Amino acid sequence: MAILWAYYPATDAQIIMDDREYFFDDPLMVAADGWVNIWFRPLDNNDVWPYLPITRSTFWLESQLWGQTPSVSHRINIVFHIITALLLWLMLRQFSVPGAWIISMLFALHPTHVQSVAWIAERKNVVAGVFYVLTIWGYLLFLTKKHWHWYFLTLGGFLCALLSKTSTIMLPVIFVFCHLWCNRPIQRKIILQLLPFFLIALGIGYVRIWFELHSFGAAKMDYDFDFLERLLNAGHVPFFYLRKIFFPYPLLFVYPRWDIDPAQISMYLPGMSLLLVMGILLWKYKAWGKGLFLGLGTYWVMLFPVFGFFNNSWFRFSLVTDHWVHLPSISIFCLIVSGIFCLSRFLDIKTHFPVLRFRMVTTAGWLILFMVLGTLTWNQSQIYQNGQSLWLATIRSNPNAWIAHQELGREYLDTGKYELALEHSNQALALQKNLPYALNNRGVSHYYLGQYEKAIEDYHEALAIRSRFPEVYKNRGLTYFALKEYQQALDDYDEAIRWKPNWADIYHHRGMALLALNQPEKSLQDYQKSLELQPNQSEIYHNQGVAFFQLKRYEEAIASYSKALQMKQNSAKTYYHRGLAYSHMSEFERGIQDFNEAIRLQPDMAKHYYFRGLNYAKLKNYEQALTDYTKVIGMMPTAIDAYNHRGLLYMVSLGKKQLACQDWKQACHLGECANYHLARKKGDCLD
Repeated sequence: MAILWAYYPATDAQIIMDDREYFFDDPLMVAADGWVNIWFRPLDNNDVWPYLPITRSTFWLESQLWGQTPSVSHRINIVFHIITALLLWLMLRQFSVPGAWIISMLFALHPTHVQSVAWIAERKNVVAGVFYVLTIWGYLLFLTKKHWHWYFLTLGGFLCALLSKTSTIMLPVIFVFCHLWCNRPIQRKIILQLLPFFLIALGIGYVRIWFELHSFGAAKMDYDFDFLERLLNAGHVPFFYLRKIFFPYPLLFVYPRWDIDPAQISMYLPGMSLLLVMGILLWKYKAWGKGLFLGLGTYWVMLFPVFGFFNNSWFRFSLVTDHWVHLPSISIFCLIVSGIFCLSRFLDIKTHFPVLRFRMVTTAGWLILFMVLGTLTWNQSQIYQNGQSLWLATIRSNPNAWIAHQELGREYLDTGKYELALEHSNQALALQKNLPYALNNRGVSHYYLGQYEKAIEDYHEALAIRSRFPEVYKNRGLTYFALKEYQQALDDYDEAIRWKPNWADIYHHRGMALLALNQPEKSLQDYQKSLELQPNQSEIYHNQGVAFFQLKRYEEAIASYSKALQMKQNSAKTYYHRGLAYSHMSEFERGIQDFNEAIRLQPDMAKHYYFRGLNYAKLKNYEQALTDYTKVIGMMPTAIDAYNHRGLLYMVSLGKKQLACQDWKQACHLGECANYHLARKKGDCLD
């Protein structure tokens, strides 16, 4: 209950940062066979995902069972976190570790873990946590029970952990520590047992580095530290996280990057002190240093992948982040609790301090600590309510975080605040040059503000930095479409599809461009492809109907419009277009019904009244037709067709020649004189 309360603000949170790319915009998530691509076609969508099929499969399964709802995703993350805490408690209790429940509660409630739990895209952390604990548990059972089925179960658990998150690559080293903890010498037999784990770890590690360098831009980013600078950074990282574990305030989504200057003596102190402490513990290993050495060693080993020796895409923003300490923190919690219990035994044995009183005091202290940690976690979870709250909180504490300005710009775009989006995109570009995403955001801002030429300039610049950027091609295509430069729009959509062939939205837009270029047959192919990738989209069915209408396939047009209305019943434009299709099939009463609905939903559109008037005239309901034509003229005094048709109605059906001549004369003033000249020639209009 305490965990559920602490994370309650995250249960109805929205999506942030790359949640959209990881899950909500991934076409594989809605495809029935998406799991096949996830497992057996790892290069699909690899600009977003490394090869983590287990984590990704949890998203796919969630989508198939409950759809794509942020609140469901957040709740699933919380459930995984709770399961990890429970498994940690059960494992520690089985091996008689003192304070097992305290350790699991510290892990469950510590606010540094909010980033891992409340950020949907970091599900890889909470899923990997389950397999991380199970794998260590399995290996300890193998060491104590000597049954080989535990070995193979551990090997399977290790694979699952790696396929959930690659940072668990350090587990084989933890197994070495398990042998040392159990006083088992590292012999040839042990090395052979551990060899498969190390080989698997090396293989998966290589794959992850490849993805970082070739797909996530880690090879091109501004992180060109030499080995000495990386070594100095490695000395700072574990102390930074220790501070956050012992004093978790303030916690930022993006921390300021510290400067690494080898000329400053102070830069060497953290690393040297770390080596000194580990050296002393190794020296006193047999006396009293074993537990501390192995505990701190586990913490250090689990952090090793993010020390900075290997480029990581997050280093573009900061050299540290809370979600990297999610699993390493467990060893620190074990050391803290073990230290308290050792102190309890010391007081009992050496000083005869009333141990019951001490335990009562410490229990009360733990409960107070849990309340404090739970409150901090609750407050931190609130920050993750939505992207705007998260990035505004980040900017308040770290105003130079360019990624915060860039992402806040995107959040403002999503909420239609284009001026603010433009402002923060400019701030991001002022802090960091050559940001293709910020340029894209700024381009979209210009687009919605009607500044099309500026938008195209931003898109050009973004593509000069990153040529493989399908979103920019799409957005530039939309801008060209708005400028009625349909062929250039089509070229951009083609390029977007080349880089992202399973993107439903882009096929829809290309279909619209093809329709504008009078290629309705080709547009129908794109609309069908879009519906295959993302079914139940009313707008696509509507545009499909327009294409059928252009091809004079009116029955198919009506079928498409009807499907669109099943999904979106309040679409005035779809009722209007279906009414046109019925009119062309001479089903005038049905046409009138649709125009009635269009007028009900959008009463200020003159064309709805005009075409309803045409249908009334076809049904010889001249009074209603006359009313509609008059309504159109009242709304649009320059509506030539309305004057001409009302004139025909007056002349042919109602016998009111004078009124007909007035309408045709007005139409002639507006530029259409055929009816007026013909009437004068016949002598019906004498003036």
